Amino acid sequence: MKPIFSFLPLFLLVAPIAQAAPAPPRDLTAKLLDNHLGLNLNEHSFSWKAPGQEAYHVIAASDERKLVAEIGDLWNSGMRRTGQQSAILCRGQALQPGQEVWWKARVWDKEGNPSE
Repeated sequence: MKPIFSFLPLFLLVAPIAQAAPAPPRDLTAKLLDNHLGLNLNEHSFSWKAPGQEAYHVIAASDERKLVAEIGDLWNSGMRRTGQQSAILCRGQALQPGQEVWWKARVWDKEGNPSE
């Protein structure tokens, strides 16, 4: 009689290895850029910390529901393959002083795993 355990090593070889998702970005900040020329540019930048980041995607929305639904009505950067984590310029609609903006960043690691 053959032992059942002879199939275990084969199973372990073909079982997929689960990759852990990278930690979500932390210390998210947004700020109005300094304007040294006196022009009304009203540009904002986003920054965060995410060790091991290889790409990012930023969504900025006018309310929380849109953000949760991944609707970037103010800005949607699309996936950008870069390790840059600071001074990401908002290239969407001009944000107004005092305007409420909901935003989030998702990052990918070198294996292509996205954060939560």
